Amino acid sequence: MKVLKNVSNNSITIPPLKSSSFIDIFPPNNDSFFGALDSNLEAWLPGNFKELPRTEVVIYQLLEPLNNREVIDQISNETSILEKDIFSPMQIRHLVERQQKGEKILLNNGFSNLFFVTNPERKELYLLGVVYDDMVQKWVPYIYRLRNLYRAWSRGNQIFLRNKLS
Repeated sequence: MKVLKNVSNNSITIPPLKSSSFIDIFPPNNDSFFGALDSNLEAWLPGNFKELPRTEVVIYQLLEPLNNREVIDQISNETSILEKDIFSPMQIRHLVERQQKGEKILLNNGFSNLFFVTNPERKELYLLGVVYDDMVQKWVPYIYRLRNLYRAWSRGNQIFLRNKLS
């Protein structure tokens, strides 16, 4: 049974991005994009992010509730979660900025936009979610370790990948 649906009309392109620091991406105050930060973001992600090449993005919507293990199984049936599937917080911020300028890329209806991220020093994979908070009119990023395999995600959430599943 298919539980991930490609909802990208066309693939989305993220241009090459220069290296930046955690503070550049998630400024501590007066950020026009992000609201309250999950306290684990700074602890689990590296302080600096390297320059990135141009990237193609494909969006998949969960058609049924899935936990981390099931999401990984769905994706790794077609590919493996390797470097090509992992996003940098810089790329996520870029998508949020485009959304703020009027592009319809991210869900802003209470559902999460989920991205695989990593900290190369820790060699650990995470799911970074971004959800729009209507009350404060900002995007709220949060992060979960993928090793918590039974963390559940609701039907309707979106997963962003850098490669197309067949």
